[in-house]
Amino acid sequence: MMRISIAYPFRKLINSTEANRKESILQYIGERSQLLSSRHPRIYLLTVYCIALLGYAYLLLFPTIFIVSSLAIFRSLSSYQTLAVEQLLIQVSVLAVSALVTYRIIRFRPALPESTVRKTNEPSAMLCQLMDDYVRHYRSIKIDRIVFSSDYEIDIIRAPRWPLPIWSRSTLVIGLPIIQCFSVTRFQCALARRIGQFARRRLWQGNLLYQLRDIWPLYIESSDHSSFGYQPVRWFISVYAPIYRIISASVARTDELAADTCAMELFNDEDVLDLITVQMACLRYLEDECLPAMQKMQASHSLAADGIAAGTVSLICKLIHSDRMVHWVSKAGSAETRLDDNLPGLAVRAKNIGHTQARMRITEPESAASVYLSSVNNRNESQ
Repeated sequence: MMRISIAYPFRKLINSTEANRKESILQYIGERSQLLSSRHPRIYLLTVYCIALLGYAYLLLFPTIFIVSSLAIFRSLSSYQTLAVEQLLIQVSVLAVSALVTYRIIRFRPALPESTVRKTNEPSAMLCQLMDDYVRHYRSIKIDRIVFSSDYEIDIIRAPRWPLPIWSRSTLVIGLPIIQCFSVTRFQCALARRIGQFARRRLWQGNLLYQLRDIWPLYIESSDHSSFGYQPVRWFISVYAPIYRIISASVARTDELAADTCAMELFNDEDVLDLITVQMACLRYLEDECLPAMQKMQASHSLAADGIAAGTVSLICKLIHSDRMVHWVSKAGSAETRLDDNLPGLAVRAKNIGHTQARMRITEPESAASVYLSSVNNRNESQ
């Protein structure tokens, strides 16, 4: 499911000439990559793999320079070669800079996602069991922890254990607006869809490329990002990550369609269609009507994460059980997909699972939170 952050703007209003130029460049790159993906999908996929490898190559660049420089200086000293002062200074400078940057890269440890709301609730034993059942069914990656956020999302965030994004810790991030507003079946379907999307058997079918879209920005958000010697990494990733994200947008949309298909292994097509319809309609409602006001309040520090979560829960729950939902389903169905969107349009997703139009069910008012959330206060009292 697409991550919808209430606490941060979807699109910053950019006024500076330089920022507008960057936006134009990204838009041009996005248009070219989208055209390539439609005309030559294999060449496009190979291109995205090569660009993904570029990120790995850059992280290995400074350790490689350090090793080569060390060997060059050692060889010169061991063979008693006489070096010019300028040449010696250049070699020592290259060695020192590469050593410092390599040290910062080795020390890199991204922060794990944390709950952005007060810990008044925590996952129940039934939620942990449900998650484990889906992980076993899909042979998915191991999920190390569960946290809750104020966002309209269910996501799995993979934070690298090592400087290279190879081995990772996985965190399941569940937005309170999802678990408190969705019915039990709808929530189960959303959770199965997300875990199925990250199945091990699908890693090299494009999902790894999808995951890197969220992994590269972690190198900018790291606590070491302002440390002396980390600037070359921060500068490169700050340029590279947005370019990679927009180039890989078509891969992400294809992966989201595959995730819808994954959900149909455990749920019928009507259940998946219901989830897709509600997800996209609520997303359109939040983007068009709710987010601008909430972002202004959040920017003025008059609305904390808990207030954001409570407000979003109230708005979505009212919308789902009101007649206005028909309007937002129609609006979501006619909305165009933007270049940087990772979710395809509602009509495309419905067609992907064998339906010609979106449709939602009238579900029971009981939310998934009544089953899959346990109160911390109640647990403490029972102990």
